[in-house]
Amino acid sequence: MKHLLSKDLKLIFLLSLIYIILISFPNLHFNKSFLELGFLVLSFLFVGYSLISLLRPEENYHEILNKPLLILEFSVLIILAVSVILKFSLGLHVLILVTLMSIITMVLSLSAYIRRIGYYKPNGKRIVSHSPDETPIQPEDATSPTEQKTSQTIEKPTTKPGPKSKFSLFYDLILIDLLSIFAITTYFIPHININLLHDVIGIIYMVFIPGYMFMAILLPKKSSLGTIIRLGLSVGVTLPVTSLIGMVLYYTKYGISINSLLIPLAILTLILSVYAIKKRIKAYNQ
Repeated sequence: MKHLLSKDLKLIFLLSLIYIILISFPNLHFNKSFLELGFLVLSFLFVGYSLISLLRPEENYHEILNKPLLILEFSVLIILAVSVILKFSLGLHVLILVTLMSIITMVLSLSAYIRRIGYYKPNGKRIVSHSPDETPIQPEDATSPTEQKTSQTIEKPTTKPGPKSKFSLFYDLILIDLLSIFAITTYFIPHININLLHDVIGIIYMVFIPGYMFMAILLPKKSSLGTIIRLGLSVGVTLPVTSLIGMVLYYTKYGISINSLLIPLAILTLILSVYAIKKRIKAYNQ
């Protein structure tokens, strides 16, 4: 196992945090335009770099930097997605854009750091040797014959845990399907359409749910990724999807609104869930 440092991710997190701290004090006198432009340029490196580090924890900074086109593609995709969302919500301003990109970079770099540490976490075995002439002794082999016999007599047969119920394997996908059906139904039946509830559901779909389905297809087993990392990747995948659908709707009579975005996202989620369930069944049957 190769030694992998995480100073790169710490540096990215620290620089993003410094930018957030600087803009939090408006009374400070310095060239803010230069600062915003500088961090906007750095975002094209930091975001893509952090995302690749999250997806490929086994690669060090040399291997990641050898993929400049991939870094740029990921960065442009995320920055474009955030820009489109801002344009039709808070308004597209450089300060808000760079601030959001700094926050996204901090989340991605922290998640990548956690996953990289977990990937290269030592297994707890250590070789002990007191002199160069002595043969290294592993702790598990250093037991005496009597201790080994005793451990063999005391050792009990291990029992495998029973199989999980089908609902425990698919409850997250089933709940998302039910929510999608509810969202579509309430949209076409005005009497049960509660505006506030519909807006909350729409925001959840715009930032999270379709990406979660994509991750369920790519990594069907729940144990493949930690919960925080899976949620972070789901958000990262959902934002570009929402942006692309929003760009298409902008040139139609429906325009861009939470309701107009919710329906295609809910339908897309139902379609993806069919593939996600098939992939998960296949993964757990192997």
